[in-house]
Amino acid sequence: MGARREVHREIAWRNRLRGWLRSHAYSLFSALGRILHRPLDQGLTIAVLAVALALPALGLVAVQNGAQLLAGAARPADLLLFLVEGASQELAADFADRLRGDPRVLAVEARSPEQALEEFRSLSGFADALAV
Repeated sequence: MGARREVHREIAWRNRLRGWLRSHAYSLFSALGRILHRPLDQGLTIAVLAVALALPALGLVAVQNGAQLLAGAARPADLLLFLVEGASQELAADFADRLRGDPRVLAVEARSPEQALEEFRSLSGFADALAV
């Protein structure tokens, strides 16, 4: 009796699955038929749905980009100035002092060419290439 009940359950499960598939196939082909019968109406409906689904994603992207833009604008810019080769340290120090006197400049740091090269090696990842 137990084996027969299992067979009936298996058949009932298959029948339910087959009915579900038929129902969905009917709905699919019915919808495709309506789209082909009235393409302009259905096309406009699909376009409205696409816009409605895309708007939240576009809003999120706009908010994230705006936050990044504002975060970048709040940070002061760094400016590197290089003097001509052979310029004396006194000339560099005098130029740095003149820049420090400008109220628009927050900080000035004068570096020797050797210090700048060492910093570039450590930060750029080109230490092996520069060692040659």
